[in-house]
Order: sequence, then C-alpha cells, then structure tokens
Amino acid sequence: EGIEFISLAGPPVPLASGQDSTQSRHYQTKLFVSTTENRERECNSSQFHLLFSDAAEEAVLSYSRLPNEGTYRPASGSMKETFQHLAADGKWTLTISTSKSAVNYYTDSSLLDWKLHLQTNSCTPRVKWERIVSVPLSFQPRYGHTAIAINDSIFISGGFAQRRLNDLWRFDYLTNSWTSLPTAPLRNHPAIQRQQAVLGPWGLLNYGGLKKKQRSGTQKNNKGDLSIQHLFQDERLAVPLSSDNSSRSIVVAPPDRYLSSIALMESNNVMKKLYNINDDGPFLLMSGGDRGNSINGHPNSYGFILPNTFLDDMWILSLSELTATVTNNGFMDRSDYCIGRLDRESMQYQIWNSTCGWEASFGGEPKDCELGEILVMAWCEQNYQSFHMY
Repeated sequence: EGIEFISLAGPPVPLASGQDSTQSRHYQTKLFVSTTENRERECNSSQFHLLFSDAAEEAVLSYSRLPNEGTYRPASGSMKETFQHLAADGKWTLTISTSKSAVNYYTDSSLLDWKLHLQTNSCTPRVKWERIVSVPLSFQPRYGHTAIAINDSIFISGGFAQRRLNDLWRFDYLTNSWTSLPTAPLRNHPAIQRQQAVLGPWGLLNYGGLKKKQRSGTQKNNKGDLSIQHLFQDERLAVPLSSDNSSRSIVVAPPDRYLSSIALMESNNVMKKLYNINDDGPFLLMSGGDRGNSINGHPNSYGFILPNTFLDDMWILSLSELTATVTNNGFMDRSDYCIGRLDRESMQYQIWNSTCGWEASFGGEPKDCELGEILVMAWCEQNYQSFHMY
C-alpha cells in the first residue's frame, strides 16, 4: 500500500538517421497514480492481483486506494492509443514506485510476476519518398519506354520525347548510378507498337498492340492475338483461345486494344473464391487500354477523329495449360541456355560484362548491348515481370 504509481512503457522508437540518442522517445502510460490520502497512510503488508485493460468497466482512479484485485481501466488514457503503431516485439518495461510513509516507515516489496497480453494487427507500412541522384543531362525525359529489371538494375530502352528514342540506359539503384549503353538491333523484334508483354517461365508472352501497315498508319492487332516469342530463335508459338461453352464458334477474348496494363499473378485462395476459379494458374491479369488507332481517339468512316475509346474492363486468363504444354514440348529449357550465362567464370558472363553489364570500373568502352540479351538474362535469373514493348 506504499505504491505511489505503476506505469507501463513500450519499446523505444528507433532513432532516425542523425538523431541524438537523448531524443529517443518512450511511449508510456500510467496504470495507477496514488492520491495524497493514500500516501499518508501507514504501509501494511499485502498482496495485489490486478489486471489493467482498456475494455474494463471500472477506472482505477475511482478508488482512493489501490484495490487488491480486479480489472480496471488505466489511470491515464487508453493503452491502445498510446501504443498503437509500435512494434510489439521489443523491450517493454513495467515500473512500480513505492514511497516512505509520513511516519518514515519503510517496507521492502517485490514483484512476484507480471504478464503482458498484446492484441496485434498487421501494420500498414509507412513509405517515404526519397529523391535519388540526379539523372545525367544526356538522359532525355520520356514516356512510353520499356523498363526491364534484373536483380539490382533497371534497363530503360526507348520511349518518346517529341520523337521516338532508340537509346538504352541502365540504372543501378544500390549505387544510384546511371550508365549509357550502346545499342544493337533487337533480334526477332515484332513489327508491333505499344504491345503488352509478360516475361514468364515459358518465354515472352505478347498481347495486343498496333501493327504497322505496309503503306502508312497503323492497325490494331487481331482479336485474341496471343503468342509466345522464343527468346533465342525466330519462332513464335500461337496461343489458341477456347470457345464459349454455349457456342463453339465464338471465341471468348477481350476486345482489340493497346496500351493496357498486364500482370502475371500466382494462384491464391482469395482469387479462386472471388472468381470461382478451379485452377492452379498462374494467371494473366489484364485491364484497360485503348481501342482507337491513335492516342485519345479513333477515326470514323469519314475520317473524323471521335472521342477517346479508352477501356475500363478487366480480364483474367489461366495459363496452367499453356505452362504444361510449353514444358512438355521443351519450347525453352533453362538448362540449355542459362548455365553459362549465370556462371561468373564463363565466357558468356564475360561477354555480358563487356556489353549490358559493363561498368566504368571495368575500363575501356562497352560494346553493343542488345535488348534481347537483357530479356534472356532476366529470364535466366527468373526475374519474371510485365512491361510494354514500344
């Protein structure tokens, strides 16, 4: 009964970069604070068995003395409000302060046991934008470029900046460095613009886009034109689409389009329940795009440009049969192409370091880097991803 106050402190917040250790903030709440009347009482030997909870009906401050047992709300505010957003895993501190009585009577006290019960939820990560090192002056601001990630590097090819660009850059985000690479013509490049592509285990899956006409202008790719591009040979594997169950002659496929968003997703139980899918995937998820022959519009039969034909639909395609077919047919076997490319002592890896993987510290000048080799290395590293082929 000589307890003056009881407090609970959560783990200290990690210090920000450059912050002094004295600025470290501890989040603390007072569970009990004694009254003046209680402090003047003579201390007696006793045991307490207390539970403090935000959900308790009674507040501990409704008592002039600390109760011997029971469940109570803490003295100062809500523990949830005090400790929310903190990491549960850390050093928690329970502080119990005792004082001498008015007659200078002092009793030793000991804490027999204490437990901390935490109700936790998944935290929403807090992200912070940070400006990276400025890009070189020779790098033109652009849009509509192709960006391919390989481990810690991002290769940026082409795009538009008042004209069509054909340069190639590599950004290494661990060192915040940019490298300009000489380019070589792309092998097996389809004559299709603004096409969507997904790099997966089977190779390069292409969908949609605008084909170049022989004379002038562009035309949309054929409906359901889905194909796999072999990364090493001038070979394409057409992907047949199944017909509607009610009519075998009607092919179920999204309308023709270009500039859509496309992504490769693994199977999960949530997706299966939402869309009533009995399939193990993987799945191709496609959304939006434009149906017109020009940006933001399309010509009618008289040649007038009508309002934009942007799409807001979403489609899902299972690739499980495709994956099995390609694997069984041996369309591309990783062991045939990747062992040498991933071996740092091999001649193939040395060629990579002299072209697409060249760094200034290697000395000399880089040799031509082909976008096809970047695709191959990403495939060998199993850095599967989606991007636009412009």
